[in-house]
Amino acid sequence: MNRKIILIPLLSLFLVGCDAGPFANDEYKPKGMTPTHKIVRALTAEEVAIFDDSTAIADDYLKSFTRSTEMRIYHKKALPSHTTSATYDERASSLQSHKIYENGVFKTELSVENERIYEGSILNAEMNLAYYGVVNDDETEITTTLDLTDQSGEHTIENSTDPFDPITDYDFYFAIDFSTPVWSLIGWCTIGMTDAGLIAATFVTNDVTPIGSAFVASDGSKFIVETNTFFEAYFAKGVDDETETEYYYLTQARSYEEELIISNEVPNIAAEPIEYLTRPILLAFEEDIITASTATNNNFAIDSIPAPVEEEE
Repeated sequence: MNRKIILIPLLSLFLVGCDAGPFANDEYKPKGMTPTHKIVRALTAEEVAIFDDSTAIADDYLKSFTRSTEMRIYHKKALPSHTTSATYDERASSLQSHKIYENGVFKTELSVENERIYEGSILNAEMNLAYYGVVNDDETEITTTLDLTDQSGEHTIENSTDPFDPITDYDFYFAIDFSTPVWSLIGWCTIGMTDAGLIAATFVTNDVTPIGSAFVASDGSKFIVETNTFFEAYFAKGVDDETETEYYYLTQARSYEEELIISNEVPNIAAEPIEYLTRPILLAFEEDIITASTATNNNFAIDSIPAPVEEEE
C-alpha cells in the first residue's frame, strides 16, 4: 500500500565526521556503539508469538513520531596533510516529526541545516517546512497546506483541496510506516527482554576496506578504513481497545555508523608493508534516532493553520 506520510529519507549527501570539528557551537555528541538498554533474558514463547504478529499491525496504532539525524564530514580535519582546494568539512542536521490528531488532522514538520567549510570559505543553508492535512466533516475531501521556507529564504504557503476516501486514502496521507528503517532490520538482530519490560532488538557489524579498494582522499592518497555499524530498537506492549489483542509497538530506534581511518597512507609499491595506527582517526559518523508513541494528541486547533497570502495585483 502506498503511503504519503512516510519517514522522509536522510539528507542525500554522504557525510562523514570526527569527534572534534571546526563548526561553531556544534555540541552534538553521538551515543555511538553503546546500547541504551541491556538484554537481561530471552523471550518466552508467548512473547515471541505476539512480537512476530506485531510486524504487520503495530505501526497502525502509532499517533506520532520524531526522527533526528546528525551527520558530519571532516575530510580537512581528519586528513590535514592530504587536502586540496576542493576538500571540505560538512555538518548536516535534520529533525522530522509527524502527529495524527483525533479531529481528522495531521501535521508533519521538517527542518534541515547544512554547513560546508572549504579553505577560506563557509557555505550555509537551511530549510523549514510544516505540512498540514484536514479532512472535512463528512470525510469526502482533504485540504492540505504546505508552509515552506526554502534554502534561499523564500517563504511560501500553498494549499489544495482534493477528494478523500477514508478506506483507500487514509494511509496515503496519515499513516506512519517503519517497515524500511526498523522492521526490515529485525531479522538481523539479537532479540531479548530488558529489565524495563521492553523487547530489545540489536545488531553490530564491522567491515574493513580491502587493500585494493582503500579509501581515497582528495589528493589521491589511499587509506584503510574500518566501518562499524550499530542498530537498536525497543518495543513496548500495547492492547487493542476493541479486540483486546496484544501487540508490541516501536518506542525508540537508533542507527549509528562510523568510519575510522586505521592506517597511515597505503604505499603504492605492493611490497611495502602497511603501517596501522595505534589510535584510529574518526573519519565519519551518521546517527539517526526515532521515537514513537501511541498516546493521543487530542484535537488540533484548525484555525492555527496558516493561510496562503494572496499576491497583490
